Amino acid sequence: MVYDDIADFAAALAPVRGIAGLDLGEKTIGVAVSDILMGVATPLETVRRSKFSADAARLLDIAKGRSLGGFLLGLPKNMDGSEGPRAQSTRAFARNLERLTPLPIGFWDERLSTVAAERALLEGDTSRKRRAEVIDQVAAGYILQGALDRLRAEGLGSQPPVVYRALDFLIRAGFAHRIETLNAFVACTEDTPGHAPAFLICRQCETVAEAESPELREALAGLCAANGFAPERRTVELLGLCSRCAGGAA
Repeated sequence: MVYDDIADFAAALAPVRGIAGLDLGEKTIGVAVSDILMGVATPLETVRRSKFSADAARLLDIAKGRSLGGFLLGLPKNMDGSEGPRAQSTRAFARNLERLTPLPIGFWDERLSTVAAERALLEGDTSRKRRAEVIDQVAAGYILQGALDRLRAEGLGSQPPVVYRALDFLIRAGFAHRIETLNAFVACTEDTPGHAPAFLICRQCETVAEAESPELREALAGLCAANGFAPERRTVELLGLCSRCAGGAA
């Protein structure tokens, strides 16, 4: 269902799911995703537009692969708050997408999001070529982060605080790990205190294997020591195909 009001959109979200923010352009769609606690937006990718069915299929693949709970589309209003052809095109896209998914779809005012994204990339001394490659997904990140900040400020959203506290406790206690690539959590399979595994993530079936490597741990420790760096957190995630999926793809 498509929701105009951000509060109605938030109420329709399933618990403990991230959401996708979309910056719709004529030639591209910038995509950003939130973590499952809906606190931080991260630019993800830029989809090159072709026809609606292909565009929608890619967006739904992203949502399925990351277990997302909804889509938030940037609504390009005019500076006076009125809606022109671009905003109407965005609404039409949302209506068409609604026919393909039960996930809630909402809107967020995207005025000046591209300007803010461009300024951030310039301040980061990003090359012209790289800016062109990522500007849309960074703009999507600004759109999504604005909505997340609003939801948090107004106490809206779908994640109960007890879930946050429980997950945080499990991670700090070493009973669970957060998988950044999937915006997900997995139970720890190793009972050795202070271990720091690498995670092997299959992009096809989404299984996660926890692999402990003393050699890798020592190599990273040496790298940090050589550079005078004091690490506070380490996450090593490798994305690819598991043996079963690799065999099927062959």
